[in-house]
Amino acid sequence: MQANVVKVPMHLLARSFVGRELGPLEAGDGYRAAGLVIFKMGERADTGPCVLLGTQIPKDERVTAGVARSGLVQAASFAELNFIGGKRDEDDTEAETTAWREFTEETCGALGDAAEAVRESVFGDKKDGTADDLGARLFWVRDCKYVLFLGKAVLEAAKKLEVRFLDAQRALSDAAVVEMERLLWVPIRALLDLTADLAAKGTDGAHAQSEKIHVDLSALASEPRSSAKDDSVDDIVDQLGSIRLHSESGLYPPPKKLVLHNVLLQVLLEPCMRDFLQNSTIALGLVNAAT
Repeated sequence: MQANVVKVPMHLLARSFVGRELGPLEAGDGYRAAGLVIFKMGERADTGPCVLLGTQIPKDERVTAGVARSGLVQAASFAELNFIGGKRDEDDTEAETTAWREFTEETCGALGDAAEAVRESVFGDKKDGTADDLGARLFWVRDCKYVLFLGKAVLEAAKKLEVRFLDAQRALSDAAVVEMERLLWVPIRALLDLTADLAAKGTDGAHAQSEKIHVDLSALASEPRSSAKDDSVDDIVDQLGSIRLHSESGLYPPPKKLVLHNVLLQVLLEPCMRDFLQNSTIALGLVNAAT
């Protein structure tokens, strides 16, 4: 975060919203972190829209790529499932800069030649129609002072992205610190189902933070398909099962459990964002990017 950025009191900032533009205060000194929310339609018709998430290793358990290659690293006690983004840097003057830098760094450049198309999808001029229109451009999450820019995945970006990420991760220099353990396309419906009870209670993210660490998604990954109660559980079992499928390719061994990061939880519990995600099938239309 910039040393010369004024710390803006929370009560002066706009409440969380889904929209096209940040207010001047949020776009200036008000934001502390930024990231991207990338959508695509699932491969199966009944999967519905998916969102790209990453599994972040806790700071005190992260190691360099060189240490990870030694094979002596133990599985992390947990990893946090979250959108891909990060904190504002000293030289960042706008949230778009923060979001794109953090997304590129945390995905290890896995987008390759498709990066520019994705950037245009997210940051293109919505007014002139030069970018895919989801009906909104961003989520503003006040409690986290976090802005999440929205975009659709282009075909080239979605193809084998999880595997390309692991390839890029393996190619990191020995001194590079590995923050992200895995990328996953997770069905939105499954995420909404997981937090339905908390949302029904009207629980906000701040109060749910202590509860969310008990949401153990890895337990679902080990649940037999035959015992899954509905398609949404089936879908997330498929997605989280890919952690084990590719576990030998990654630098980190699979974490002992997965939990929802507070930013992700805030979005899933905020009524306006929850409604947007619920209706994302309409916004995505017939977009279908094969993995």
